[in-house]
Amino acid sequence: MIRNWYVICTKQQQEKKVTALLSKKGIENFCPLKTVEKKLGGNKVIIKEPLFSSYVFARLADSEISIIKIIPGIINTVYWKSKPVIMRQDEINALKLMVESFINIRIERAAVCINDSIGTFRDNMAELGNNLIGNQQQRIAVTINSIGYTIIASKENFKYSPLEKPLPFEGFFKKLNLFTILGF
Repeated sequence: MIRNWYVICTKQQQEKKVTALLSKKGIENFCPLKTVEKKLGGNKVIIKEPLFSSYVFARLADSEISIIKIIPGIINTVYWKSKPVIMRQDEINALKLMVESFINIRIERAAVCINDSIGTFRDNMAELGNNLIGNQQQRIAVTINSIGYTIIASKENFKYSPLEKPLPFEGFFKKLNLFTILGF
């Protein structure tokens, strides 16, 4: 049975609840949670909140789509041109890597280009060879074409401190293998 990653639309602020219910039913799912540093009462607090409002990703067979509609908190699968949106595994991997590696990431709307693959390019930067870090104002942007969003992180928002022997940026990009670097 072939399983694809579908985009599930949830009721507002029900993403974590839906994720728990899907897991309880044995359905593989992913709700990307971004790590955000906020100030509350003069103290810095780190919290996790959904990267996409009202979106959860579930790996389902075609026959299981109708089953998930009865789960509390789920509105429906997301459709585009009368077909359910299916995400590629490399897009899910890119999302997972971005939320695991960066804090204070943000998303922006992008054009939906279903047949495009995630590509690599450098804009407004000198050729750096294998050294992908070298510009203080550099940011990393991964475009998830199937849902029309770009996830953006700055290099200063990399989660790992130098004392923790971080995953080097070069290793990060090789592991991701699907990134866009932009200067701003």
